[in-house]
Amino acid sequence: MYKKSQLRFIFSLILILLTSTILIYSFAGGDGSSGSPYRIANCSHLQNMSANLSANYQLNNSIDCSMTNSWNSGLGFKPVGNNSNRFTGNLYGNNYSISNLFINRSTTDYVGLFGYAHNTNSERVQDLNLINFRIIGKDYIGALMGMKHYYTIENIYVTSNVSGNDRVGGLIGYNYWGNIENAYATYVNVTGTNRVGGLVGEIQLASVNNSNSSGIVSGGYLVGGFTGGFGTGTISNSSSNALVIGTTNVGGFAGYIGGVDNCYATGDVYGVTNVGGFAGEAGWTSTIYSLGNVNGTSRVGGLIGYATWTNVENSYANGNVNGIKNVGGLVGSSFFNNGIIKDSYSTSNVSGVLVVGGLVGNNSLGTEINYSFSTGFVNGSTSVGGLLGLNTGTITSSYWDNETSGQTTSDGGFGRSTLEMYNQLTFVNWSSSIWTFTNTSYPELTWVYIPPQIINSTSTSISGILPFQAYSSVFISSLLIFLSFLILNRK
Repeated sequence: MYKKSQLRFIFSLILILLTSTILIYSFAGGDGSSGSPYRIANCSHLQNMSANLSANYQLNNSIDCSMTNSWNSGLGFKPVGNNSNRFTGNLYGNNYSISNLFINRSTTDYVGLFGYAHNTNSERVQDLNLINFRIIGKDYIGALMGMKHYYTIENIYVTSNVSGNDRVGGLIGYNYWGNIENAYATYVNVTGTNRVGGLVGEIQLASVNNSNSSGIVSGGYLVGGFTGGFGTGTISNSSSNALVIGTTNVGGFAGYIGGVDNCYATGDVYGVTNVGGFAGEAGWTSTIYSLGNVNGTSRVGGLIGYATWTNVENSYANGNVNGIKNVGGLVGSSFFNNGIIKDSYSTSNVSGVLVVGGLVGNNSLGTEINYSFSTGFVNGSTSVGGLLGLNTGTITSSYWDNETSGQTTSDGGFGRSTLEMYNQLTFVNWSSSIWTFTNTSYPELTWVYIPPQIINSTSTSISGILPFQAYSSVFISSLLIFLSFLILNRK
């Protein structure tokens, strides 16, 4: 017979083995370390990430999460991590897909596959496709992450329907610090109230590169095809092709934008105040353009609705612009002492009532306009000009086409015929390194924008992974051998 101490020992070992079995059943393999991430093979495994928020994870195959529609009495998938217990691990997608994930938590903040992800080291989520996600929450809402604090996001593709209140994005609700590289939100439908964006609701202190958004984005304040609001950091080589609908600070790329470079927007924009083809309100911008039609009421511009603390350089707009007051083909209203609009142009047709210009509607507080031009038709009732509606700034070597615009006067600048606008000699002191002249058409900027290239999502196999059945067989065999050993050696 066994002694009590032997029985306790046997019982303890069996508990340990049973615990190991539970861990095996929780994932398709791995131990969660950086060298052996937990393997995720189904949606239950995905949900089990909540049990260890600091581990490493890797997709074993593509996953269909359609069953989450009925999880948790209709609430769906429970976001991994929240404001109190944040996800700090890594997820490697191996270019596999997670599809049809459903979350319906309209009174909950921090909602997404990851509710709140926060780490200051080199943690990342990468090489992952999120297909047909349906996400409903309150504040900080995104298909991938509600809140991203630091972290690197790389090679992510998403199609989603996302709705919430504040800081709502097709991919991420709020991005604070950390990088985003090669992220594509395609055919998304994003709805919110404040700080709503096709890719990210709000971006602060971050670097974003080679990313794109498309679909429909709608909200109230700070609404943009790419991001609702962007403060400090950099966005480069990125674009938006989304239809954007909002109220105040509404833009084809961003509701409000800080420093951006080499970016563009092509979607139509509808708003009320501070409405722009690229940005509703903007700080420093360079080498950007917009092609969509823009419709608003006050401070409406083909590129920027309201330019504050602004330098606009090497940029252009080409879309119909319609508003009532302070309406411009490039900028609706520029309001910054020592600001500069330089080496930029508009071919937009512009229609308004009060203070309407082919390039800028209202140029106040001394903003300089240098080496720029406009060619579109301009229509309005009061304070209407071929280049400028109202102006208190300094204008240097800037022109409008007084034939195509239908305007022979402007509050600054020089009107020239179409043939003169084709002639390089018209443009005094313009740089040939910035402008290309053919003498058969209007000048063009020399920089050429290369759109972000969406990386094809292809499935890849993961070598060296034992399937779940193999792990089960190993466990059962080991347990039988162990028990046989105890029985044969009992005293």
